[in-house]
Amino acid sequence: MKAALTLLVSGVQVYEVYLIYQCFFAKSKFTVKYMFAAYFLVFAVSSCQYLNVNIPVLNMFVCFLGLFCLTLLYEEEWKNRLLAFFFNFAAMFAAEAIVSAIFGYVDAELFTVREYYSYFGMVCLPLVQFLIVLLIRNFRNLQRKEEVPTSYWIISIVLPILSFYIYFQICLRHDISKVNLLGSSIAVLLLNILVIFLYDRQIKTSLLEREKENLQLQNKYQEMQYDLMSESVERLQRHRHDFRNHLQSISYIGEQKDWPAMSSYINHLAEHLLENDTYIYTGSMIFDGVLNYKLQEANKKGIDMQVDIKIPSDIVIVPCDVTTILGNLLDNSIEATAGQEKSWIKANIFYCPGRLNLLIANTFSNDLVRKGDGYRTNKEDSDKHGFGLRNVREVVERYEGIMEIKDENGIFSIKITLYL
Repeated sequence: MKAALTLLVSGVQVYEVYLIYQCFFAKSKFTVKYMFAAYFLVFAVSSCQYLNVNIPVLNMFVCFLGLFCLTLLYEEEWKNRLLAFFFNFAAMFAAEAIVSAIFGYVDAELFTVREYYSYFGMVCLPLVQFLIVLLIRNFRNLQRKEEVPTSYWIISIVLPILSFYIYFQICLRHDISKVNLLGSSIAVLLLNILVIFLYDRQIKTSLLEREKENLQLQNKYQEMQYDLMSESVERLQRHRHDFRNHLQSISYIGEQKDWPAMSSYINHLAEHLLENDTYIYTGSMIFDGVLNYKLQEANKKGIDMQVDIKIPSDIVIVPCDVTTILGNLLDNSIEATAGQEKSWIKANIFYCPGRLNLLIANTFSNDLVRKGDGYRTNKEDSDKHGFGLRNVREVVERYEGIMEIKDENGIFSIKITLYL
């Protein structure tokens, strides 16, 4: 019973170590097979040492060495290695201190074999550590500007505490056998691991879906941009083909000294050459693609859309973020202004060293309803919409930027500053 429970607890603790390192380290040096082998080796060494030579100072040394060696599996700077190691060691030490305080047992003999063993304490130890690890992960993700859903905070706190309470109630039964106690221990610990594992997978799946949607939008915008460029080149070739004839006509009118006719001819030619040439070209494929796509969409709906953009062609910004910000904001503007008699959209985008400024303004007629730090959607299937501004705000926060929203005098405007 003791050996089986020790192996179970050691396995859970090694998994908790893995959870913390996952949020501190971005990339591993080795394949999944070698990573698993390394973590299993740490598990085997620590378990054998605990079962055969249970001396506190040796326990601490083996734990210290194992945690540090695992940091070498990842490609990271030494500063981050030491930080991750510190938080992992602190989580284990804090869990030990809390459980010891609960049972009133403090081991002052660091160099002698431990005689005290509590089945309840052994299971409580990884549960307390699990709570600490999940909280560290949540705060670490917030520090990295990643979204941590409220439901995840609730699960991180409630799940270990509830498991602690359930296991406590099980242990109160004096007639429970050791086999059933071991089975209950396995069930409680595995339940925590499975819930967090499945929730992590769900979050990763939703993030992948969002990235997939952004990539699809990028492809659509870029295809649109290629089509526009192809049309422009084809139109230029047609005009070039006819340009010699136009020059001959202008030359003949000039010889006749019919200046009004010449002026009229040149004006008509200029209008013909520039018709439908309301395209944006900055050299940045993603900016051009999104803006030109939205320009055409606005023109089809009779909306006067004006764009003033001054950015370098080699501006450094994640394309998905451009799609999220401009795509959502311009979609909202087009939707708000569609069907109005006098509707317009103005987009001002300017870059100065280290900073990108965006101002999107549009007319609107419907009453806007505030909902927290955003607005409630007017669409019928509101449960599937209303995420646009929220997604934009998340991107702005990742750049430690500023986002200001105003709606007054029939004009809705959003001002954004991103620090690049």
